[in-house]
Amino acid sequence: MDLSENAGTSGRPSRRAVVSAAGAAGVIAVLRPGIAEAATATRPPAPARAARGLIRGGVRQYARPRIAPGYRLVLPASAVILPGGGTASTPAAWPHAPRGGRAVDLGEMAPGGSPTQAAVLAGFGNRGWYEIRDPQGRLVDRRDWNAIRLPYLRLNQEWGANTAHPYWGAFYCVRLEPVSLAV
Repeated sequence: MDLSENAGTSGRPSRRAVVSAAGAAGVIAVLRPGIAEAATATRPPAPARAARGLIRGGVRQYARPRIAPGYRLVLPASAVILPGGGTASTPAAWPHAPRGGRAVDLGEMAPGGSPTQAAVLAGFGNRGWYEIRDPQGRLVDRRDWNAIRLPYLRLNQEWGANTAHPYWGAFYCVRLEPVSLAV
């Protein structure tokens, strides 16, 4: 992309033109307090190529300050954790996932530095829903979806255990996404 066409009065390209050109080239700016780096990124495969027939219901990601240790993810009593991703070979009742010979409560937001958790959930009936609640039980957020069309919920929890670039142990979040296939 020729940036000279977007040059300002100083003859330099505008900030918007530079950011736009960088995005088109697949360059992402990774910022950390006091440090700015540029990293090239490859684009992920299109969803249609990643899993044929997969319908995604939109991702919601919750991070600090919206969540913190002690907050809870609440699901219907009928929800089950499907096998795979380190869980047992049979479905497990929500929220206790068998991990390494012990049960891990996937419903509780863990303290920083706890291991990353991932699961695929099912058993929502016709209407899927989840809630995020604070330690006093107050509603932080609620999401409903058509569970006939999107019968599974992907759950990813990152609690800051990944101390490698680019996270440096600061990535604390829960990611939830209703999907049509248990992938």
